[in-house]
Amino acid sequence: MAPDSRRVIAAIERVKRVYVSCGRDVLADKSFKTFMENVVAFRNGERDEGRFFFVTGESGAGKTQVVKRMLLQRPELQPEERPYGAHDPVASVLLQGPCSMKVLAQSILEASGYAMIRDMGEKMMWHMLPRQLHHRHILLIHIDETQHMVRLTESDHDRKELAKAIKSLTANPGWPISFVVSGLPRTTELARLDEQIARRGSFLPLPDVRLPGERKLVENIIGEARHVDRVADRLPVHGRHA
Repeated sequence: MAPDSRRVIAAIERVKRVYVSCGRDVLADKSFKTFMENVVAFRNGERDEGRFFFVTGESGAGKTQVVKRMLLQRPELQPEERPYGAHDPVASVLLQGPCSMKVLAQSILEASGYAMIRDMGEKMMWHMLPRQLHHRHILLIHIDETQHMVRLTESDHDRKELAKAIKSLTANPGWPISFVVSGLPRTTELARLDEQIARRGSFLPLPDVRLPGERKLVENIIGEARHVDRVADRLPVHGRHA
């Protein structure tokens, strides 16, 4: 590869290594804090129905990183070691293409640690899903790139069936599940199709970085990348990132 290309790639990698907080992080932290307080608060001594937290934005808006940061900052959502092994209260699903109801149920089961039986039918998966999530004490499901799930259903009837299936997990009396759903702006169509999802939903739209309005943020990112490089240059070789 040409030297100029190598220098450009090295510069891009330095920028990608840093995360600079800005105003939207304050808003995200505050919104997610309120969301989680409602999730864990009991109603008459029992867990209340689950809730939805929508993080939406165009491609490259930083949705995935914002969600990762929010999840890492909540103590009740951190993995922990138990006598029977590691326990993670969050199951994360990344949708990478058209997603049917069967594929969604299978993805959630696998993300929660269930060893899937490949020839299991869709109805059986959705029937056993609440019990398996309860057994594994999954508190929250994060579905990323949710627009794939919405796009596959061509009619409002199909979308409503999908919303109904997801909502059934939040209303399970034995173990209600809450959702963080992230994706393109059309992801919020799930809330439009179901009044209860809309009522129990929190919405965090992420705007694109636009210049020159966001020039200061871009300068801070570049400055932080340079600072990381200067610190790394002062560390012994074994202390640097590989």
